[in-house]
Amino acid sequence: MKVQLFSLLFAAALLHADGTPTPAFDWQKPGSAADSRFRQFLADGSIAKRPLPTVRDDQLKKQVILLDGKSMPAISFRHGGALTVRVVVRYPEQPVGGIILRHAAVISRHRTEDGRRGYEMGFGSKNPYELDGNKPAGQVSAGNRDSIRTVFGKNAPEFKPGQWYECILRFSPGEMLTLAIRDHATGKVVYRGEAECPDVEAIPPAAGDGLLGIGGRNNSKNCSMLAPAGTRIGGITVWKEALSDEELGLTGNESALSHNPTPVTRYVNGSTGDDRNDGLSKKKPLRTIQRAADLVNPGDTVRIAPGVYFETVELTRCGS
Repeated sequence: MKVQLFSLLFAAALLHADGTPTPAFDWQKPGSAADSRFRQFLADGSIAKRPLPTVRDDQLKKQVILLDGKSMPAISFRHGGALTVRVVVRYPEQPVGGIILRHAAVISRHRTEDGRRGYEMGFGSKNPYELDGNKPAGQVSAGNRDSIRTVFGKNAPEFKPGQWYECILRFSPGEMLTLAIRDHATGKVVYRGEAECPDVEAIPPAAGDGLLGIGGRNNSKNCSMLAPAGTRIGGITVWKEALSDEELGLTGNESALSHNPTPVTRYVNGSTGDDRNDGLSKKKPLRTIQRAADLVNPGDTVRIAPGVYFETVELTRCGS
């Protein structure tokens, strides 16, 4: 009996809170031991000695990292084998100073100045190399330009500012690079792309091992592709293995990690609403009942403001 109990406890210790294997790095909110792993870099590559900037996020109901568009955090991380990275990110809703905001790098393994590179994930506009748009992009290489393998969602839906997404990059050495984006509120996988990488069996230290940049691309001299000011990071998890689709919840349209999401209330107002909103507050309601019907999960509540709605609403989700 004691042996069986020990085996159960040991197996539980190998699993993360969401049922996945124990990660090599996991940051979900300030105040944890993971805080000490962060360093902050300015655009010129110098280190900024200051506390990790955070802000309270009403959607996630916790403190999150707030990026300023002029610097980026990075964590110490040395590993060149199988890998899975999951980052929860939200880009700002409104342009700053009249400038149209673009998305940028979500994560990037420290790149040396001579062009060697490891792996990267972010959003581009025309290609997976210049992270200046809102189309999902990812790449991996064995440390040189000739071995680069990329994923680029040229025909993917546009990812909206003000909305939380889970960005997942998975590297299976010698096999496949997978990039997936999931709507954090609904659990729906909104994009998935893959690229075979038979020639990339490992990422050598010369490809910039040592730092994993968050919200930007960093090399030996400076930082670039910085996420715009106001970008929020709600969680960072890194595994030293290629997690399965089942472990990541990528087996269908609904997230296996969020089978029973916490019920929420969404608001609809035909006069003041906008279907680009998430509808989670009266200040940012949806415009149409149909959009609310597309977003609701079992247990959710939809509150509709008085008015006339000329719609034929089609319910596509089961539950009550």
